[in-house]
Amino acid sequence: MELDIVILELKQHEFPDVNFPPAIQCFGEIDFEKEIHLIGHSGGNQMKEDSCVQPMIRNKDTHDYILSLEQWSIGHLPNGENFYSALHDKHKVLLHTTFDRGSSGSPGININGREAIVVLMLSGGVPTCFYDGLYTKVPHNKLVEYGVSMTDIYEKLRDMNETLCMKVFNLSSL
Repeated sequence: MELDIVILELKQHEFPDVNFPPAIQCFGEIDFEKEIHLIGHSGGNQMKEDSCVQPMIRNKDTHDYILSLEQWSIGHLPNGENFYSALHDKHKVLLHTTFDRGSSGSPGININGREAIVVLMLSGGVPTCFYDGLYTKVPHNKLVEYGVSMTDIYEKLRDMNETLCMKVFNLSSL
């Protein structure tokens, strides 16, 4: 499984009265019946939330939707390029958001009662020519963003480095 993620360790601020936000403590599986709330700095702007994001369930309709986007891309986007083929990767959780460039790494959260559960990390969007600012005439309904489930991140990190996984997910033992 190939994942597009990076783990950063932050240094303390040089100003003693400036604190980091609290660490995320609750991770879990995506509930596809609930909307996902994204929190991030879309477009490099002030932090915002997109709270009307419904993850797409992988089924025949989703597959057909991707195929239609591929055909549209070949007929309408620069160089007749298929910008949507990456969406066939079953590990990508597909979404439609109001977020823009610069929001990769934003946590996706399901709300369960009063508990916020981080279920994915936003990692990209297609067509890349739009997000790269090279071709901006893409209708909003043709923009698809995707994330990586925290379950996939956890499993990949655990398999690569169990000690780091325990530290990142704040676990005492696996």
